Amino acid sequence: MQKYHASNQMTFGGFITLLVLAIISAAALGGVLFALDYYLHFYLILMFPLFAGAIAGGLLARGVQVGKVRSPIVAGIIGLLCGLLMYGVYHTA
Repeated sequence: MQKYHASNQMTFGGFITLLVLAIISAAALGGVLFALDYYLHFYLILMFPLFAGAIAGGLLARGVQVGKVRSPIVAGIIGLLCGLLMYGVYHTA
């Protein structure tokens, strides 16, 4: 049995789908984190970012599967973008 090698291929539609999903999920999760901190004055410093990151990671993993993105580098870069955008929305909202 041969070792798996990624084909590093994707469709343009799959890339756009993944990018839009990353932007929407980051904005929504960052907004939820902001609302919890601002309105409820309740924020667990380690747990909430971990939960938000796990939710975003799950959504992006599903987006990679649906969009047929077979490039781990592109998926990782979009995941990093999602995390940075979520952090930015939380701190600037």
